[in-house]
Amino acid sequence: MEPITLVVTALVAAVKAGVAKVGESAAVEAYQALKRLVVDRLHRSGTTEPDGTRLVERVGESDGTKAALSEALTSADLDQPVIDAAQRLLDLLDRGGKFVVDASHATGVIIGDHGVQHITIQRP
Repeated sequence: MEPITLVVTALVAAVKAGVAKVGESAAVEAYQALKRLVVDRLHRSGTTEPDGTRLVERVGESDGTKAALSEALTSADLDQPVIDAAQRLLDLLDRGGKFVVDASHATGVIIGDHGVQHITIQRP
């Protein structure tokens, strides 16, 4: 995948997955890292920091916002750390975020953070 498309795809996937609005997890940290790198690259290429932040945060709103970010990234220097950060974010989103759990044969399981389960065992 071409670097600009990779970065835009990763940011859009994160926004659509709600990563920017959830608690701490590996996907949130990866999104924040990519966002910082992209805003920094945009700033170096002449985009003001607030405008760069706005472009990144609104990338999932419409095709126009995706096109605007893609256009801004063409003049930015997308180096390997940006590309690696975008790939890491996509990998985490494809995995489902924080954990990979196969509970297909389990019973009485709670998956997630801070779950509480009360079990009553009835003896014959």
